[in-house]
Amino acid sequence: MKYLLANILKNINRLVKQNYSDTGNFQTKIPRLVVIQGDVPDTIATGLYEPMIYLVVQGHKTLTIGDKVYQYFPSDYFVMSVDVPVTSQNFPAASGAPFTALALTVDSSIVSDIVEQTICHQSDLQQAFGGGVSDARLLGAWSRLISLYDKPDDIGFLSTIYEKELLYYVLKGTHGTALRDIAVHGTALKRIHLAIGWIKGHFREDIGIAQLSDIAGMSHATFYRQFKKIIDLTPMQYLKQLRLLEARRILMNTNLAVGQVCFDVGYQSQAQFSRDYKQFFKRSPLNDIKTMRAQLKNSLE
Repeated sequence: MKYLLANILKNINRLVKQNYSDTGNFQTKIPRLVVIQGDVPDTIATGLYEPMIYLVVQGHKTLTIGDKVYQYFPSDYFVMSVDVPVTSQNFPAASGAPFTALALTVDSSIVSDIVEQTICHQSDLQQAFGGGVSDARLLGAWSRLISLYDKPDDIGFLSTIYEKELLYYVLKGTHGTALRDIAVHGTALKRIHLAIGWIKGHFREDIGIAQLSDIAGMSHATFYRQFKKIIDLTPMQYLKQLRLLEARRILMNTNLAVGQVCFDVGYQSQAQFSRDYKQFFKRSPLNDIKTMRAQLKNSLE
């Protein structure tokens, strides 16, 4: 079995290398499928991970969510069923070969279609993310999906079939509940998902637990407990990290002053913003943006 898995993974890596030689994230011709390649280990990325299935092909990856650290190695995959603030770091293989991974953005309508037609793995949901080791069926589905890159005439018809196959195997697996529950009305995850969607659209406003729990259709205590259990962050920690991520994006792409940006993303105090920013990104706003711009310039030279 190990030999079979290694061969499938080797084939996936070969298909990626045939089409991508540069470092970066590449949207493929295949809908919702992204290739990630070549990030160096001293690059620590912080961002909002959208619902996705992620496969490590080569090298390994660490994720920090809340106060927990997760590690993923070749053939490992993880599932994100809601938008989660994540700090990540990618490492090359022991041989020095670049980090390589595939990410498939989750289309909830396809998940709903599969759930309606099949009996998928069900258990008590612990968190909105989870991961494990891919079996031959799941790796085979990844291989068939990425192989369509060289068969553009087949993408329109076969990509949805292979995507459904991949999602089906994830849903049938140990971590399928995290994916299934975003497609089932009334589940705790679906309710938290509604609240997160509202936060994303209104994070610049003054938001409280009472407002969010009403949107989720839960009591204040239940909402707080379920949010912390599922996301591994409290609602206010989630809101703060979302504001900081948006502030970093604005500062990186504009010449706006730190003071203006902090108020634009919903902070009431620049001093508090600077403290939170340094705690989250490990550098002051100005030093962080200076460092990131220098890294970007070096990567383009």
